Amino acid sequence: MKNETKCYYRNGSCSRRSNGLRFARKSALLAVFGLILLVGLTLSVEVGEGSLTNAQFTSTAEASVLQNGGFEEGLAGWEEVHGQGGSYGLSNSIVHSGSQSLVLGLQPPRPGSNPGAIVEGVSQNVSVFQLRGLKVEAWYRTVINTNAAAVRLVVQVGELTVRYYLFYGPQISSATTGDTQTLKSILLAPSLCPSWCSTEVDLGSDFKDLFDPSRYADVFLSDSSVQVTVSLELLVYLTNNAQYIYWDDVGATAQIPSVQNATTTSTSLTSITASSTAVSSFSSTPTTATSTVQETTRVQGIEFPMNPNSLLLLGALIMVIVALIIDLTVRMRHGRIR
Repeated sequence: MKNETKCYYRNGSCSRRSNGLRFARKSALLAVFGLILLVGLTLSVEVGEGSLTNAQFTSTAEASVLQNGGFEEGLAGWEEVHGQGGSYGLSNSIVHSGSQSLVLGLQPPRPGSNPGAIVEGVSQNVSVFQLRGLKVEAWYRTVINTNAAAVRLVVQVGELTVRYYLFYGPQISSATTGDTQTLKSILLAPSLCPSWCSTEVDLGSDFKDLFDPSRYADVFLSDSSVQVTVSLELLVYLTNNAQYIYWDDVGATAQIPSVQNATTTSTSLTSITASSTAVSSFSSTPTTATSTVQETTRVQGIEFPMNPNSLLLLGALIMVIVALIIDLTVRMRHGRIR
């Protein structure tokens, strides 16, 4: 193809430039622009929790962190918390599910004894690695005929404790006055349950609302193990009658980080569902959680999540390569590069 030239007058003289050379200069500018875009996107693009060459995605999996919550194995895993006149045992006649439930009983304090509340209960302590959230649920049934009693679910995570009062009388109405920076009380709507009632509390949300952010981060954003203690309790003040409560189907579900590796089997866009295994530190029983990983594609062995940043990054890379090839080709044809 004949190389055409045009005459451009500058300062009264004719200057001839090759169309090819002018096009080469434009392509060089295109290359510079693409290079700047490429560098900027490389610094700003974020791929989940991983990198472009290691497509890993962090999500949250759920794991059960209490043993024997239905008391089918007796009191295995539980320890007694008791005061004077308290008793605990198992019932096979009043159950919510299965064949057994826990029953806590308190007798009236003896004359001349401490007029404060006496406590009967059981607790379980577990260790959870990298705790990110926690929910506790329980079923309970009361045999209480006085306002001088209280039923509470107590959960301690690290150094922080929340006492949930499920039923309480006037003596407990001011329980929050004893709260501290590490101990809080929540008075739920009091309800006697002659038949089975359930309660579910979200510790992650409640702790975030009740405690200082730094204290909250120490237990729910820690990269190490955190101690969790769940207690089921019955309190009685001065009364003439014995009081009882039944507990059954107690469970605690922890949210912990789970990392999935995403792979593709072709160069087309593929929607991937990855199964991750979440195992708490106290148990060898795995709990499987399923989550959907975003679409990916593979280019020369590198996995790019298909998001706007990565598409622009790929486009900028192609722009630079094409512009440099055009520039070098034109310059070589005109003898500028030998």
